Amino acid sequence: MQSSILQTPKKLTKNRDSPEKQVDLDDLSLVIRSLEHERSSWETPWLDIRDNIYPEGARALDGSNNSNQGGKKQQKVLDSTPQLAIRSLASGMQGGIISPSRQWFQLGLKGQEKTTTSVTGWLTHVRDILLHFFNEADIYGAMYQLFREMALYGQGVILIEEDLFKGFKFTTLSCGDYWLDSNDDSEVDTLMRKMYYSARDMIRRFDKEILPKEITKKESINNVEKKFEVIHIIRPREEYEYGKRDNTNMEWESLYLYKGGNNAYDSNYIVLRQSGFRNKPFVAPRWEKLSNATYGSSPARIALADVKTLYQVRKEALDGLKKTVSPPVAASGKLKNESIQLIPNGVTYVNSQSVDSQITPIYQAHGVYEATTQETIELRQKIKEVFFNDLFAPIMNKDKSMSATEVTSINAEKLGSITPVIELLEKEALDHVFDRCFQILYDLGDVIPPVPAELQGRPLKIEYVSVLAQAQKQSELTAIMQLIGNVAMMAELRPDSPIWLDIGKIISKMAEILCQSELLLPEKEVRKLQKMQEDLAREQQASQAIQETVSTAKEAGEINSDNIDNLAQNMGVG
Repeated sequence: MQSSILQTPKKLTKNRDSPEKQVDLDDLSLVIRSLEHERSSWETPWLDIRDNIYPEGARALDGSNNSNQGGKKQQKVLDSTPQLAIRSLASGMQGGIISPSRQWFQLGLKGQEKTTTSVTGWLTHVRDILLHFFNEADIYGAMYQLFREMALYGQGVILIEEDLFKGFKFTTLSCGDYWLDSNDDSEVDTLMRKMYYSARDMIRRFDKEILPKEITKKESINNVEKKFEVIHIIRPREEYEYGKRDNTNMEWESLYLYKGGNNAYDSNYIVLRQSGFRNKPFVAPRWEKLSNATYGSSPARIALADVKTLYQVRKEALDGLKKTVSPPVAASGKLKNESIQLIPNGVTYVNSQSVDSQITPIYQAHGVYEATTQETIELRQKIKEVFFNDLFAPIMNKDKSMSATEVTSINAEKLGSITPVIELLEKEALDHVFDRCFQILYDLGDVIPPVPAELQGRPLKIEYVSVLAQAQKQSELTAIMQLIGNVAMMAELRPDSPIWLDIGKIISKMAEILCQSELLLPEKEVRKLQKMQEDLAREQQASQAIQETVSTAKEAGEINSDNIDNLAQNMGVG
C-alpha cells in the first residue's frame, strides 16, 4: 500500500508558480544551519563514547558519505565489558518493556467509564491486529536498536513509514544520521537526515526533470562511486487546511532537498519532493531529558570515565603479566656477539668461571597482575551497575514468566532509578508509535473493524502491561494493602472502622494496577447483582422471622396451617 501523501510533486522554486505551496528556501537554509550548529557541540562526546564503548556504531560521525564501513574500529577497546553491558541493557529493556513473548499492552478507554461486552471485544480484537502487524514489521528488532542508541548517546530515532506489504515499517537511525530540534514544550518535533545516493539512485527515486545536469549526465550515471547528498526534513507544517488529504495540507511537512553550488552558506537548494504526513512519522525518545536541551544524557556518559580507567588498568595488568612471563634481562657484555636463547627450553652457553657471564632479570613484576585484577573486577562491576545489568540480568536469566512482584523484589532501588526512563519512553516513543500505526491501519479501510456506536467520540488509551510496567505499579498496590491492613487493626479498637473503606473502588483500583480490569463485571451488572443479593437477604431474614414466630406459636398452641399462610403474606413472603 502506497499512500497518496508520498506523491512526487513537480519542481518547486521560490520564484516559480506551482500548484504546491511555495517553500521559503532562504528560511530553510537557516533552519538547516541552525540544526547543524545545535548538534555540533554534542558530536565530540558522542565520538568519545563511540570509540571507547561501541566502536561499531555511529559511522556517520566520521564524516559525510563515509565509505569505510568494514574498516577496523576496535583500536581503543581493551575489554569487552562495556559492550556486553550495553547488550544486556538493550536486551533487558526489550524483554521487560516490549517482549515479543508476552502481551505488553492493552487498549482501553480514557476515563472511568465501564465498557460493554461489544466494546471490550472490539478493543481486544484491535489489540491483536496491532500485535500481528508489529510482529510482521519487526518492531522488536527496531526497539532493541533504539534502546542501545539511547543508552549510548542519550536518544534514538525510529522512522515509521507506510509499507505496501506490511502496513508499516520501522527504521532505526544511528547516531550521526540525524539532526533534531524541539519546540517550546521540549518535545522533539523536527528531524533532519542526510542520505547519499548515486546518480542512478537519484533518477530512480526522484523526478528526472527536477534533477540538475550534473546528476543526469551520462558520466555521472556510469560512475557508481560518486554520491550526491540529499537532505530530508520532517517538521510540523505551519499552515494547512485541516481535513484535506493532499500533500501540502498534512499536519506534518516532508521535504527532500538537493543542494547545488559550492557555497556552504547560500540557499541554492532544489526541492526534489514536497509531501506530508497526517501524524508524526518518527519518534525520538531521550534516556534523560536535560533542561532546555534537544538531545539527552545517557548511562554511557556516566560510565565513560570508568571505561577509560578500566582500559588503563587492563593495559598495566597486561604489561605486568608480560614482564612476569618474559622479564627484561641483563647480560654480560661478553655475550654481545653470542647466541642468547630466551625462548622456552632455550640453552645459552656461558663461561661458568665468569660471574659476569650470567643472564639475570632486571625487573621482577611480583604481584603486579594480581594487584590490578581486583581493581579490574571492581571497575567492571561499576560499569555493569551504571548500565542496570544488576536489574536486567535476572529478568533475562530467569524464566520468561517472571512476575512483576519478583522483579520488584530483585532490586527496588534500581527499579526506582529506571522508572523515569520508562515513563519518558512511553510518553516520547510508545504513545506516538501507537498513534501512527493505528492511523495507518485505520486508513487502509479493511483492517481495523468498524468502530462500535458506543465508542464514537470516546478517546482510546494505551495501557502498558509489560513486566516492568507492572513492577512500577507494585508499590501502589503495596500501599493499598498496607491501608487495608491498618484499617483491620483499627477495627479492634473501633469495630465500625471498615465502613470507611469503599471496597468497590479498592477492587477496581487493584484490578487496574494488576492490568486485570477486563475481569471485572460492568458497573450496571454489579449493581444488579447487589440488588439481587439484598432482596435475597431480606427474604431470608423474613423467612427466618416467620419460622421463629411459627415455632413460638406452635409451642403456645395458637396456630394452624391457615394462620401460617396468612402470616407469610402479611410479612411479604410467599
